[in-house]
Parts: sequence; structure tokens; C-alpha cells
Amino acid sequence: MARFATRLILPFVLAPLLLAACGKKKPANNNNDGNKSGITAATKVPDDAKSRDFAERLLKHQIRDFRPADGGEAEFIWRAVTFAPDNSFLALSEVILPNGESFTCEERGAWSMEAAEAASTASMIWKINKTTCTGRNDGVELRAKVSISEGGDYKIIFR
Repeated sequence: MARFATRLILPFVLAPLLLAACGKKKPANNNNDGNKSGITAATKVPDDAKSRDFAERLLKHQIRDFRPADGGEAEFIWRAVTFAPDNSFLALSEVILPNGESFTCEERGAWSMEAAEAASTASMIWKINKTTCTGRNDGVELRAKVSISEGGDYKIIFR
């Protein structure tokens, strides 16, 4: 009789558990501090509103088709640069030789910034920690004044 009662009660116990497991799923929040801009508590930026606004723009928009090096016979282009909340960046790059032959490569590094002049402008340092690009060296630091429009257009002046 006890086995018969267990068979009758078991569906009533399991049904609510199964229904709860199959309910609507909320989208995962991959940003631990709830900030939808991409900045996290670990992002190292000066603690003022203009700097945080600048960093939000930086993380939101990629740099495209930028030439961080001038001179030499080969052309060097950062095709797409993505900045991350952990103060790192990845530059998918291309080296184009005078004969037209090209090679893809990448550069990884760290970014930092001084207090922003405006929500759209700050002086930055990009340190290249690792490069797979021919003719480029690890450990190079680039200092630039960077302006980013609301639409994501960049203006970069090396210092």
C-alpha cells in the first residue's frame, strides 16, 4: 500500500518543480555591477563623470582602419580595435607590403587614460604587450589624445 501511495503523491511533488524549471528565463546579466555601458567596478578610469562617460564611449565603439605607425615601406593598419572593461585591447591588424601582398596579425595590450577633458576627449596610453605583426615590437607605448563622437567616429592625435 505504501508503494501505491508514493506513486500517487510523487507526481504532485515533482510537477511544481518541473514547471518552475521550465518557466520563462531572464536574459543573463553578464555585467556584474549592472551598468549597461560595459564599465565594471574593475575598470580603471579616473573617478569623475567626464572620464567615466569617455570610457563608456571607448568600450562601446571600435576603432576601424587606423594607421598607428607612419613611415617605412610596408603599410600597417589596425583594421578593428576593441577596448575591454579590464583595460585591455585587441587590434586585428594587417601589414601590406609594397608589392601588394598582405598579412593579417594582431596586437594585444593595455589601455589607460588621464582625466578626460570632456566626455568625448581624453589623453590615453596604449601599451602593446604582445604582437604577431612583422616589424612591430612588444612593449611599445603609444600616447594619444583621443576624441570619440556620439556616433563612434574617432579622432586620434599622437603626442
